[in-house]
Amino acid sequence: MPVPEHRSPAVVVAMRGATGEELLAASQPDRPGPRPPRPAARVEPARRILLLRSGRHLRVAMETLAVRFPGCHIGVVGTPGSQAALQQAGIGESDTFLYERPRFLPAAFFFSRTALAVRRWRYDQVALLWNDPDGQGQGNVDRTALVMSPGGYLAVTPDGTIVVRKLWPQLRTEALRVLASLAVGAVLGVFLYGPALAITFVRQLRRPRNARPNIGGAATAPHEGAPYAPVTPADGAAAGEGTPDARDGQEQESPAVVLPFKRPEARR
Repeated sequence: MPVPEHRSPAVVVAMRGATGEELLAASQPDRPGPRPPRPAARVEPARRILLLRSGRHLRVAMETLAVRFPGCHIGVVGTPGSQAALQQAGIGESDTFLYERPRFLPAAFFFSRTALAVRRWRYDQVALLWNDPDGQGQGNVDRTALVMSPGGYLAVTPDGTIVVRKLWPQLRTEALRVLASLAVGAVLGVFLYGPALAITFVRQLRRPRNARPNIGGAATAPHEGAPYAPVTPADGAAAGEGTPDARDGQEQESPAVVLPFKRPEARR
C-alpha cells in the first residue's frame, strides 16, 4: 500500500493554479541577482509664474506660491522705485522685469517692451498682489493680468490667500463695474443738473409775453415784426403824407432808403 504524500495546502494551490515555469520559479528559493529596471517616472518641468508687483507683500506672495507650486520659478514685474525691494527678495536679474510706468494699464502694458520681454521669458501662469482681500481698487491690475493670461490668473492677498480668477467671472465683474459707474454718473447728473433744468423750465413758464397786435390780428413779439410794415390810408393821412395810391385806398409798403455812394477822390 503506497504511503500518501504530505503537502501543504499552499503548495497544492500553487500547483493547481500555476503553469510549469511559474511552479518552478515558486519552488526555487529567492536568489540574489540583478532585477529588471523599472521605468523612470516622468519629471515635469518647473512651473514658471509671472508675478505683477502691485502691492508690498512680495515675500508673502512668493512663499505662498512656492508652497502651492513646489519647485516653481517666479519672475517679478516691478514698477519704478521697486529695484531695492526686488533685490531684498532675492530675485535674480534674469527674472526681474522693470515697467517704466508707475501704474499697470492693460493696453499700455500689452504693447510695451516689458510685455515683450516677459513673453520671451515664457511664463506658464500669471499672478498679482491684491492689497484688499476682496480685490477692491485693483481694476487696472486685474485687466492687465487678464490681457496677459486670458485663461485666468492668481491673486495673492496680504494674508497669503490665493484667489483663482477665471475668464467668465472676471468678465462678469467688469460688467458690474461698468454698470456701477453708469449708475453713479446718472445719480450725480440728476442731482447736479436737475435743479438747474427745473428752474429754467419754471422761468420759461412764468415769463410775461410782451405782445403787440399784428396786422392779421395775432399777437406778435416785438422782435418778430415785419421789417417793412404796410402803411394804411388812415396812417398816411394822419402823418400828412398822402399819396395818389393811398388816396385810392391801396396799401403801400414804405420803400427802403438808399444813400448815394460817393467815390473818394485819389490824393496826389
